[in-house]
Amino acid sequence: YYTPRHIVKLIVDLVDPKFGDTVYDPCCGTGGFLIEAFRHIKRGCNPTEKNMKFLEEETIYGGELTGTAKIAKMNMILAGDGHTHIKQQDSLENPAKDAYDVVLTNFPFSQKTEFAHLYGLSAKSANSVFLKHVIDSLKPHGRAGVIVPDSVLFSKDTDAIKVRRQLIEECDVKAVIQLSVHTFLPYTQQPTTILIFEKG
Repeated sequence: YYTPRHIVKLIVDLVDPKFGDTVYDPCCGTGGFLIEAFRHIKRGCNPTEKNMKFLEEETIYGGELTGTAKIAKMNMILAGDGHTHIKQQDSLENPAKDAYDVVLTNFPFSQKTEFAHLYGLSAKSANSVFLKHVIDSLKPHGRAGVIVPDSVLFSKDTDAIKVRRQLIEECDVKAVIQLSVHTFLPYTQQPTTILIFEKG
């Protein structure tokens, strides 16, 4: 689902990526979070040639299952670059371990996956697997802003319980922000929540 721009901006402002951070969105779609993060960092850094090269080539990372990845690359180029590390891939098939300083994402809800076993999980539903992917991919003291379906927070499913335990025990949860059921209209009225947390 399209993530409304004001929600994207809110999450980026709360997580506050800095120059020198690596920023990752495993489900980047057309690149909304990555573009906003790129602009946010660019506004706050000294625009030397060396800094701009690092920002354009070593800061932004994204994965997208569909051909929409090409649109994300194009949108990043239009925003000033940062398209180098955007790949068309199933991010869940490619676990990342302690790899990024910042993760920003709105993963697709209720998607099925064959790769839960790569994360020590067993469910076919990808909801909990995506959240585990985010936690695992953060470096120590890395920060995340993630939109999750409320089922991830309240489900009695074994995988959901396991990932919630990891979130509480291995991360510092800064904020849990309930969104209106109208946020993602006309696509869905599924209850959703923003999680802001730091690993460690």
